[in-house]
Amino acid sequence: MMKKTAGFTMIELMASMAILAVLIGFSLTLLNPRGQLAKARDVQRKADLDQYSIALEAYATANNSLYTRRNGRQTASSYPCDVLNPIFLANCPSDPGHNPGTAPNDDYRYRTDNPPGCGDPGEPCATQYVLWTYLETGGVWEICSDGRRGKLEINPPALPSDSGGNCEVP
Repeated sequence: MMKKTAGFTMIELMASMAILAVLIGFSLTLLNPRGQLAKARDVQRKADLDQYSIALEAYATANNSLYTRRNGRQTASSYPCDVLNPIFLANCPSDPGHNPGTAPNDDYRYRTDNPPGCGDPGEPCATQYVLWTYLETGGVWEICSDGRRGKLEINPPALPSDSGGNCEVP
């Protein structure tokens, strides 16, 4: 006579594993970790642009309400960081998803108006600016010197216009 040992049968173990696999798959579908991480990086991007905006306003306060000048679309994490760091901005944030050399749309951007008689780039002579970045969840986040901020429904490869520091946020 065979002695019976305590334990689970192979069929019971396989059924339990199948149920667990279905539950895990279902919960991952509901939680969407990739989408949640993309949203978190977008929140970080908006906070980083707020940091740049605060630093630019402090710079303007110290320079007769003028911002540092720049032509066209420029990377904010390399410029105006050169001018703002370290007095107005302790460290220059960069895009949380930035992979140098991979894509042109994965960094923060800065542009200004260029009034007539405005000096060299970096000099305080611009009267308005726009900071912007692409969002992973779609569109562009823009912060303007007049206080407007918001999402533009522009997706790559389209870019906000290069009309100086003119704000496109309604």
